[in-house]
Amino acid sequence: GWIFALNGLLIAFFEMVIINSLSSKKNELSYISFGLVLLGLSFVVLNLPIPNALSLGILSCLLFTAGEIFTMPFMMSFWMNRSNDSNRGQYASLYTVAYSSAHITGPFIGGFIADHFGFYYLWVGIFLFCLMNAFIFNLLRQNISTITR
Repeated sequence: GWIFALNGLLIAFFEMVIINSLSSKKNELSYISFGLVLLGLSFVVLNLPIPNALSLGILSCLLFTAGEIFTMPFMMSFWMNRSNDSNRGQYASLYTVAYSSAHITGPFIGGFIADHFGFYYLWVGIFLFCLMNAFIFNLLRQNISTITR
C-alpha cells in the first residue's frame, strides 16, 4: 500500500511541474514513446534477482510513475490538439472507450498469461508490448512531422 501511495504522491508533487517545463520543448509523441519505455522497464525489473522485495517494489514504482508522468498527460494533449470544436466529443469518447477497454481486458489477459506461463513471461511480455507501442508512437511522430512540412 505504501508503494502505491508513493506513486500518487510523486504524481501530485512533480507531474504538473514536469509537464509545464516539457510541454513546449518537443513533440508530445516523443514523450509518450519515452514514457512507454519507462513503463515497460517498470515491469521487466520485477524479474531481477534482487532479494529485497521492498527495494524492487520501490524501483518498479519509480519507473512506473515516471513513465506515467511522461505518457498520460501527453496522450491526452495529443488527441485534444488533433480535434476541433465540432469533433472533440468524438475524440474524447474514443479515448475513453480505449482506456476503459484496456482496464477491462488487461487484468484478464495478464492473469491468463501469469496463470499459464508464469510471471516472468508476463513481465517480459508487457515490456515487449510497451516497446512495440513506443516504436509505433515514434513512427507516428515521424509520419506526422513529414506530413506537416
